[in-house]
Amino acid sequence: MQLKKVLIFILPLIIFFQGSSQDIESLVAKGNQLYSDGNYEKAIQTWEELTESGYEAAPIYYNLGNAYFKSNKIAPAILNYERAKILAPHDKNINYNLELAQTYIVDKIDELPEVFYLRWYNNIVQRFSSNTWAIITIIAFVIFLVFFSIYLYAKSYSSKKTAFWFSTIFLLIWLCAFAFFWSGNKLVTDNNKAIVFSPSVTVLSSPDRSGTELFVIHEGTKVTVIDELNEWTEILLSSGTKGWLLSSSIEKI
Repeated sequence: MQLKKVLIFILPLIIFFQGSSQDIESLVAKGNQLYSDGNYEKAIQTWEELTESGYEAAPIYYNLGNAYFKSNKIAPAILNYERAKILAPHDKNINYNLELAQTYIVDKIDELPEVFYLRWYNNIVQRFSSNTWAIITIIAFVIFLVFFSIYLYAKSYSSKKTAFWFSTIFLLIWLCAFAFFWSGNKLVTDNNKAIVFSPSVTVLSSPDRSGTELFVIHEGTKVTVIDELNEWTEILLSSGTKGWLLSSSIEKI
């Protein structure tokens, strides 16, 4: 009777998730066909329907970026390429198309050089996806437990010594992998970057229309969000310049 009750509870869940997977595959295929037929607007609608339902994948954002680019909508193209890059930072096609789309941006902003150790750390974090770092973290921890158990229960001194050093090594690997996983996951979930969507935006010194006009930025420019107040957002450019603009003029990555 217990098994029957469990099956009654689980089977609907299995059917539900199978149905959801089939719906996703159907929408992806539909979008691909529309894109192949040159119907970019319909392809965009189809893929946006996927993302709005909570489905996230680098290929979907990459396809959206391509469709928007083909439709001459540079800001949405850059937005989706950037979202794809977060999920697949070393994908050559994503990076190439993003760089191509960025050549259409009016603003050419010189970036402040990143501190070398932060650049190295970020390069390591982005070497793999956060899911891959999670797998490495779990494997390293399991191996650490195996060697630590050998160290605790081994009778010979040589076995204890070998197990101690291996457990120490894998403990360090586990700690590093966990740090990389945490940083990679934070990059995906707590991203504070945004893309300017308005043709041109005047950035002010304060969050009100009476603020001093500091500079003008244009559609497609990437900014960092550092604060929000009512309908206003304080942004920071890669050059180190900052100011306030209307929140409606940007879209968060």
